[in-house]
Formats: sequence, structure tokens, C-alpha cells
Amino acid sequence: MQRILEGSLFTFYRDRKPLFLAPPNEFNIEKLVCTTLRPTLLPYKELYDWDGAAQFVSDYLSYVPLECPNELPESLFSPTEVLRRQKGNCFDFSTYYVLFCLELVMMLTVFAVMPPEK
Repeated sequence: MQRILEGSLFTFYRDRKPLFLAPPNEFNIEKLVCTTLRPTLLPYKELYDWDGAAQFVSDYLSYVPLECPNELPESLFSPTEVLRRQKGNCFDFSTYYVLFCLELVMMLTVFAVMPPEK
């Protein structure tokens, strides 16, 4: 599917750079970006609100700028690998923030269906 989409876009937009659809991950395996993101319940309650998630990223992860800020990175690591390395570029951080958002939505859905006991 990736190849079909890229081929279609190239047909209409020859002057554009290729899409960042399936960069290699930490194991050098091409993986669709959307499959890198899946909600997972983490055992840290402080990560389930916006302030806690932002504070965690700013305290725990170190930002490493891209070598060429106008080029795509060569790979996109999984959130687990970013957490293990404790550093990442803007794409890694974006992936992490989207993961937090997915987790928040999942938590809100769980609480809406089954409110906590009083």
C-alpha cells in the first residue's frame, strides 16, 4: 500500500520529497508510522494528564536536534526505545506526545464506561 500511495503522489507531485510513511525502526525494519503508535496503559498515574505528560518528557528525555533540520530523519524509533535511550529528536518527541494523547483518550473512555468506585 505504501508503494502504491507513493507512486500515486509522485505521478501528481514530481517535485516533492518522498513521504515519511515507513522509516526504519531501531531494528532497521521498515515500519509504518501508524503502527508505531498504539495506546498502552502505563503504571504511572502522573502521565495521565497533560501537565504530567509534558513534565515527564521535559524532565526525563533529552532533546537532540536533527543534523539537517529541513530533512527527515533516517529512522523513527519506537516510544519504548526512546524511553530506553532517554533522548530523541523532534519526530521521536512527537511520537511520544501522540502516544500520551492516545493513552489519555483510552483512560477517559475507560472512566466514561466504568467510573471509579467511591
